Amino acid sequence: NERNDLGAGRPAQSVFAAATHTTGPWAWHLHAGYTHNHNNVGERESIRHVSLAATRRFGERLQLVTDFNRETNPDSSSGEPLTSAVIGLIYSLNKDFDLDIGYRAGLTEATPDHALLFGITARF
Repeated sequence: NERNDLGAGRPAQSVFAAATHTTGPWAWHLHAGYTHNHNNVGERESIRHVSLAATRRFGERLQLVTDFNRETNPDSSSGEPLTSAVIGLIYSLNKDFDLDIGYRAGLTEATPDHALLFGITARF
């Protein structure tokens, strides 16, 4: 709702692609995409994203996860991209329920310096 400063009042268009290669306990992931950022606050309209990640399984329940990602900064006054690295663990309680914890470090001035991440995944 644009009148209440809750976005542009119209949907954004995005296209993303993901590829994964698995060898033994390792998996390598590439994620890339583009979003047309409709907005009324002067942000960039072309947002590009790329992410490279690796996961390493330790048995059936535990995974180590790493991710390096970079995205166009929506702030049109900044030419610096949003870049960060993530490291974390995923623990699978069973085939339908995961718990995870991670740490994200900002690698550019425009990106928040630190974040502690917690997540829950439930598959139905």
